[in-house]
Amino acid sequence: MINMDKSAPQLKVVLDPEYTAALRETVMTTITDAVEAAREQTGIDSQWIASKKHIAQWLDVSTSTLNVLINQRGLPVTYLGDVDMFVANKHELNEFMKTL
Repeated sequence: MINMDKSAPQLKVVLDPEYTAALRETVMTTITDAVEAAREQTGIDSQWIASKKHIAQWLDVSTSTLNVLINQRGLPVTYLGDVDMFVANKHELNEFMKTL
């Protein structure tokens, strides 16, 4: 019978301080670059939101509720007919929602 309670021996790697510092710097640079790329790809830092779907997500409402807010309450969105897209400013949306 095999005893499963025994843990496997642990392997410990010891680096010289100069290699530890270089590894730490490389890892931090990789993480920083990845976060920056993700922020750029998602547009999270942009003040603008494009599409009804994303505007509804920003406000945490359904698209049907968004339509009511636009048509009956005057939610500040802009329709760009040339490209068939709705856009909105995050700050304006937030301020409008505070008035409801």
